[in-house]
Amino acid sequence: MENNENKNSPARIKANNRYNQKHYKHITLNVKNEDYQEFMKHIGEMGCSINAFFIKSAKYCLENKIDVTKIK
Repeated sequence: MENNENKNSPARIKANNRYNQKHYKHITLNVKNEDYQEFMKHIGEMGCSINAFFIKSAKYCLENKIDVTKIK
C-alpha cells in the first residue's frame, strides 16, 4: 500500500537536504531585466526548467569549445 502522507516527512526533508549539500553547488546569476524577460520567454516556449536551460547551455558551450568571451 502506498503511503503519500510521509512523502515529505521531516526525516525525508533532512535526508534530501543532506544529499543536496553533498552533491550540488549553488550558482547565483545577475541578469538585466530585458535579458531576464527574453530568457524566461524562451525557456517557457521550450518547456524546460531555468536550471536545465542554463546547465544545458553551459555544457553545450564546453562540449563545442565555444569561447563565450568573444560573444557580444
